[in-house]
Amino acid sequence: MVTTRLHGDTVLLRALVDAVPLPCAVTALHDGTVLAFNPQMAELLGITGTDLTNVAWAAPFYAEPNRRRELMARVRADGLVRDIEFAALRVDGTPVPCLASFHRVEWQGAAVVVVCLIDIADRKAAELALRASEEKFREIAENTSDVIWHLDLDLTITYVGGGVRLLTWLCRGDLLGRSAGEFFMPEHAAMLRAAREHRLGQERAGITTTVARYEAELLNHAGETLWVELHVYPHRDGTGALVGYFGVMRDISQRKRAESALRQSEHLFRQLFDADPVAKLLVDPETGVIVNANASAARFHGHPPAALNGHSLRDLVEPMCHDPACPLTTLHRTAECGGGPVEMTHILADGTRRLVAAHVGLVDVPGPGGTPRTHFHLSLFDVTDRQRYAAELEQRNTALRDFTTAVSHDLQEPLRLVTSYLGLLERRLDGRLDTDEREFIRYAVGGGARMRAMIQGLLTYARLDTRARAAEPVALDAVVATVQDTLRAALTEAGATLSVPAPLPRVLGDREQLVSLVQNLIANAIRYRHPDRPCHITVVWRHGGGHAEVGIGDTGIGIDPKHHDRIFGVFQRLRQIDDETGTGMGLAICRRIVARHGGDIWVDSEPRQGATFWFTLRLADPRGDSGTA
Repeated sequence: MVTTRLHGDTVLLRALVDAVPLPCAVTALHDGTVLAFNPQMAELLGITGTDLTNVAWAAPFYAEPNRRRELMARVRADGLVRDIEFAALRVDGTPVPCLASFHRVEWQGAAVVVVCLIDIADRKAAELALRASEEKFREIAENTSDVIWHLDLDLTITYVGGGVRLLTWLCRGDLLGRSAGEFFMPEHAAMLRAAREHRLGQERAGITTTVARYEAELLNHAGETLWVELHVYPHRDGTGALVGYFGVMRDISQRKRAESALRQSEHLFRQLFDADPVAKLLVDPETGVIVNANASAARFHGHPPAALNGHSLRDLVEPMCHDPACPLTTLHRTAECGGGPVEMTHILADGTRRLVAAHVGLVDVPGPGGTPRTHFHLSLFDVTDRQRYAAELEQRNTALRDFTTAVSHDLQEPLRLVTSYLGLLERRLDGRLDTDEREFIRYAVGGGARMRAMIQGLLTYARLDTRARAAEPVALDAVVATVQDTLRAALTEAGATLSVPAPLPRVLGDREQLVSLVQNLIANAIRYRHPDRPCHITVVWRHGGGHAEVGIGDTGIGIDPKHHDRIFGVFQRLRQIDDETGTGMGLAICRRIVARHGGDIWVDSEPRQGATFWFTLRLADPRGDSGTA
């Protein structure tokens, strides 16, 4: 009966509901029959194909069946239930989260409920996303190695997260509600307070502040300190007003230690650079500007300390060619080829010219932005006097060689006459000389021959440099074969054998001098053979990096180790055998030849155990082992 009476005049009721801008419906209080609803409610609940002017439409309205009983009880008791979250049920069965208000009124003598809904699906989705975002942020904040924090305007800590290791080191109890200044060294706490006052002053003046960065020292309960980096961001409310600060605190102690070590290293380098007695320059390779010059460089050029800084290298060096970039081009080329030296003529403050040998290195120098740039590092050596001395020495050596040649010629001519006349005398007196007289003449002739051989050896020794040829690849197998042919008669007479167990390498050298080297050593092996055992001579070699170590061994009488150095001297003979043909020049010539080739020579030997003479020569191809092909 109540429902029938209510249905009797719904036109006015619907007109009232249609005037409401929100989804709205009127239902009977006692059974929930829908008496009227506006188009907004129809759209919210998905009602289609229904004429809103027809009789009241009843349908399930609650996503939770028991919810209506609860809400209607409250409506009966209070008359009005406002702004509660409510899940309405669409026609297709989909729940719609809403904010609902229920108001009990009298209509035509019957109790009805005016229902107004606000669709909060988007808000619920936004809240869900916000909670997920907050949870994600909280998880990130709690697990990051940096400390995430928030302060109010008075620098009171309101939130701390993450940075477990750093916070554990700090170990200062509960941080929330405490002033951030408590945890920093006093001078840095004062710095942060001053920065706060400055920021607040700017905000009051209408200047919007942004992020700021600080470095400060934390102080833990044990009195230990730790450098941290603070990034401070302004926290603003909805109106844009500053209400606090948030940011990140990061441990930079390792970086600080590295910076300290770098400063100490730079200070040490500066001290070494300035105190170095060698003149040194740091030069920009692009402009030629002298970035730095030590005291020795300034003193050498006749300038006060630091006066050279900022000058161009071209101001100090005579032009090396017509190209203005010539000094820098030369330095670049020298640096790429190992650093020099390169000779340049430097102009001193008083106009004096000095010849300088510059050793060129490359060093990285931090630029204005901290990015390192490569610079020339020049070490300057004044070689003006050395060049003069070298020229004088060359003149003296030339004179000495000329003198040696002249004297040797003058000495050999009398010896030739003596030996010639002794031979003539022996032939003239043939048949009238007794045995002793013949022996005396033989001794005299033999002495003359040895003297002539010594003079020839001395000439050979003196001419090793003047008659030397440029180094070229030489096959040592061919050298040994040549020597073997030359000494074939001596080898046969001595019953000696010469063997080369493995192919010998190709080396860099003067072939004629290498033949002389090998021939002297093999001839010595023959001369100093052991009388009681066969003479075996062996030529071997072994790899020594970029050079070959060649050994010529024998089974001879050997050499006492105390004489190993002495035997390489001029005119040094140990006189362990009766052979008087030696001059004492052979090993001296060998040492001179090996030295001229940039190598070393030595002997491994014991008395009566044979000897092996070793010498080093540069390999023609350091990557290969043999060049006999």
